[in-house]
Amino acid sequence: MKHNYFSVMPRAARLLLVVVLALVMPAQTWARDVRMFMSDLLLVGASSNGVTNALLNSYKEMGYTVIDYDLNKGCGQSSDYVYLLYKPADWNDGQNHGYITDLAIKTSTDYPDSFYDYETEMTYYLVPYAGDSRFTGTKGNLNSGTGGTLLHLYYSTDERRFTSPYHSALTKIYFDSSSTDALSSDGAAVDLNKGAGGAYIYLHYNKDLYTHIRPGVGYDLATYSSPDHTLYLANLDRAYGTLATPTDIVIREGAKVAFIDACINEGMLNSGRNVICSGDATIEIQGFCSIFGGGPNDPAIRVLPDHKLTLTATSGIEGTLYAYSGIDEFGVGKAAGIGAGYMSNCGDIEILGGDIQAVGGQGAAAIGGTENRSCGSIYIGPDITRVLASFSEDSPNAIGAGRYGFGGEFTYAPTLNLDVSDTYWALNPIDPDGIGTPLEDKAEGPVYDLQGRRIDKIAQPGIYIKGGKKILVK
Repeated sequence: MKHNYFSVMPRAARLLLVVVLALVMPAQTWARDVRMFMSDLLLVGASSNGVTNALLNSYKEMGYTVIDYDLNKGCGQSSDYVYLLYKPADWNDGQNHGYITDLAIKTSTDYPDSFYDYETEMTYYLVPYAGDSRFTGTKGNLNSGTGGTLLHLYYSTDERRFTSPYHSALTKIYFDSSSTDALSSDGAAVDLNKGAGGAYIYLHYNKDLYTHIRPGVGYDLATYSSPDHTLYLANLDRAYGTLATPTDIVIREGAKVAFIDACINEGMLNSGRNVICSGDATIEIQGFCSIFGGGPNDPAIRVLPDHKLTLTATSGIEGTLYAYSGIDEFGVGKAAGIGAGYMSNCGDIEILGGDIQAVGGQGAAAIGGTENRSCGSIYIGPDITRVLASFSEDSPNAIGAGRYGFGGEFTYAPTLNLDVSDTYWALNPIDPDGIGTPLEDKAEGPVYDLQGRRIDKIAQPGIYIKGGKKILVK
């Protein structure tokens, strides 16, 4: 007979063994707060079982998990096999996987929208799809090949306002024949085989609330790609490298993020993309960074009304930021460099460190508001290296309110020197010896490329900086 030696040990010895094991065994073998969420949804569909299985196996190798339920179950041999996949995301691994916070279903008689905004102020995006031509040709129709109602699945990664400051993320998706508490549309549970016959199939999901703060995540913009063209930065996140695809970078409420030698939206005219502060935000500039508004109505960094942006440089690192308002193919734009988009209101801005150089469009300030709209207060602190704000001829201010705008109270530390010209306002720390450093950023001054390199002669078409202003050379 086998003996359980642990059970026959004296009680004191058993306690001692537990203590020793707690000290020597790896911490992860003991209980911890592990929460698995869902991210990166994907629909796979094909008319052939063999093709479907091959696709599912290939996506499994990419880290996807397959929910083992054919969403056209019982619809006959002419229907496509359709499966939903996701990537499991462990919050504790410190990565931002774009957690799914909600799902929605839409019926239509035509091809669906790629995204839509709902009354909850959440944005929903069409779930990405892959498979053969019939399935992809209908953008992932859940009733592909059945002749049933066109159904499309959407997801959101936004936070519901009533749960703030909590997040609400999906932990499980499953399908069954019960309509109770199933995914609904217009208040009614949706049969995923609607109009197609076959089995009754309803989608259910579980959610979990979490409040703990994850470590910051680093994003290499050169390799970043997203089907919805949005990168969300949370607290302590870092973005570096050159952004290769048109992408909005949204800084979440209250987050402090860093841009490290980053180039964002360069050369992406009319992409309609920019950096957006969704609430109060702090941006640290490390190294040389350049940010461009993606379209003629877009600032480089958008500051929403009733919120505040703080720009600074990490202690011990000299940060330089070039922020350019977006322009069209004719070199025309109407947004601020930092602040408001065209015909949009602007919140508060404070600049506490670094070398910040901003260029505004027609009727707009370089830092602040645009025409006919309000602007919050602007403050520039004593520890900046330099702030240079260039503006167009029809703008009354380089810093503050735009043309016919209002608000925009502008103050700066008394230890700074304000140099005003027809094209820019420059603030520099006052030289303690009383000897000022002359600026060479005059209207007819030297020319720089978009990487900030001084060039002697413009040899090819493109966008350049002259006298602190953008010029388009064809």
